[in-house]
Amino acid sequence: MPKLAFAGLLNLDRIYSLPHQPGPDEKVRAESLLVRPGGPATGAAMTAARLGCEAWLCARTGRDATGMQLRQLLRHEGVDDGAVISDDLPSAESAVFSKPDASRCLASFRPHSEALPDLYAPLPADCATLLFDGHLAPVAARRLIAEARRQKTEIILDGGSCRTESLALFELCDWAVVSSNFAREFAGVSDAAAALPKLAEKHRRVVITLGSAGLVASIDGELFSLPARPLGGSFTNGAGDCFHGAFCVARSLGLEPLPALIFARDTAALFVRDGRAPSRAEVAALG
Repeated sequence: MPKLAFAGLLNLDRIYSLPHQPGPDEKVRAESLLVRPGGPATGAAMTAARLGCEAWLCARTGRDATGMQLRQLLRHEGVDDGAVISDDLPSAESAVFSKPDASRCLASFRPHSEALPDLYAPLPADCATLLFDGHLAPVAARRLIAEARRQKTEIILDGGSCRTESLALFELCDWAVVSSNFAREFAGVSDAAAALPKLAEKHRRVVITLGSAGLVASIDGELFSLPARPLGGSFTNGAGDCFHGAFCVARSLGLEPLPALIFARDTAALFVRDGRAPSRAEVAALG
């Protein structure tokens, strides 16, 4: 199976499912609690492992109980944590409050919120794809990108928010797969889909994910629009990361751009429905 590399944020997500939107000073009992690794690159890596690929993760965590828990959870998910670097600062954590209408709110703690650590581990040989998110220090990202270029590894940017770090590396990757928030901020428009032409001026392969509205893309001058595949469910936290991981898998298996996007869309739809990344057989069963 292909080997895929992921680099970026690693934190512990505590996801609380709430029965309704709390009012001021209201105490609400969560209907369920899910604890799992989070972060864009991390979620993509777990998806790739679930889909049957070797997933290598370059990230940082603390030498604390949370860091130990994160490593155990990553190994349980089948992710190679050998390039997860530990330091003496606390591990990153997030509390996610998910509501029945699929909306959410999130509170995060990151000890490196102001200055990203220059974490770095050499890229493994024979990686089919490298995905990095905007939470990776630019120096480390440039090193990984240079190694990926030497290995002829396809490079994918996960642009979740229009961070300075992401913009500095935007044109160095083979693909820019960005969120609607990134697109709106980048182009200075309120309609994410309308941002596509401006993004396409800067990059020849751009995908904008639009959640329940599907996606739009500009690939080598050709425009695409792909509707969402509604399968029900409300588990949206991490669905975008799942999309990115599935897209990496599809490209590593040799799929052309449009079939790769369809595969990623369907994988993310199953994630929203079931609250977990599917197997490749489950994606294939959708037809």
